[in-house]
This record gives sequence, C-alpha cells and structure tokens, in this order.
Amino acid sequence: MAIRYWLCALPRDRVLTSVARGVLALPLEFRDVMAAAGESDGVVCYSARARAGDPERIQEFTAIGRFADAVPLRSANAWQRRIDWDHAAVPVGLRPVARSLDGAEDMYAWGRRLREGLVEMSRGDFEVLWRQMRPDPPDERRYR
Repeated sequence: MAIRYWLCALPRDRVLTSVARGVLALPLEFRDVMAAAGESDGVVCYSARARAGDPERIQEFTAIGRFADAVPLRSANAWQRRIDWDHAAVPVGLRPVARSLDGAEDMYAWGRRLREGLVEMSRGDFEVLWRQMRPDPPDERRYR
C-alpha cells in the first residue's frame, strides 16, 4: 500500500498536547478520515492560532510525524491515533514556505479547506515541510 501524506489543522496548544501524549486526537466527526490514514503515513499539523478563539493568527506548521498504528481509538470526545512525532522539528511560518506548496497561491481557499480536521496533501508538500522543519545540522567545521 502506498504511503499517503496528511495535513491536520489544530490550534497550537492542542498540537503541543498531542505531541506530548504521542497521539493525534480529532473530534468524533473525523472518524472516517482518521481511519483512512494508514500506518506510516506522514502527518503535518498546521496552526492558524495559538489557542482556539484567539484573535491573533500565528499561521505556522507546528509538528510533523508519522502514524504509528492503523486503527483509530475512540476516547470520550475524540478519535485518536498514535503518532511518532519528530521531536527535533521546529515550527515554520506559513508565509516563508507558501510559494513552495501546491495550491497555496489562494491562501484563503487553502485555509478554508483545512479548518479543523485532516486533509490529504501531496508528497512534495510533505517533503518541503520536512526539510523546513528540521533544524540545521551542526557545523562540522567547528569541531575540527
């Protein structure tokens, strides 16, 4: 089965909680899409705001990882999937990478498509974000 790539939209505080718990949790109405994501599929979280309802926009990609299981588990008010988050990844603002992403020319339509949920993205977009979110390797010349 081919690996797919997913983009999740959640406020940053919920993303950070998810990363700390090693899961991705989405409301119950997203059961089908949570079940559609396969084990080892890539996932990136985008946060328009720091917390739900905040007036200020942060517009950043906050976390990246891979699905670690194949079956969503139901909690009281959400479906959860285990995620192998990349804990070395750093947040990246939307604007610096927007021109490198498929379909991001129309930022308003792109953002509306996301809302709070999970949508499929291209492998190319995942790779762009992976490269941008990885910290620079140490300068080896410094250690010679």
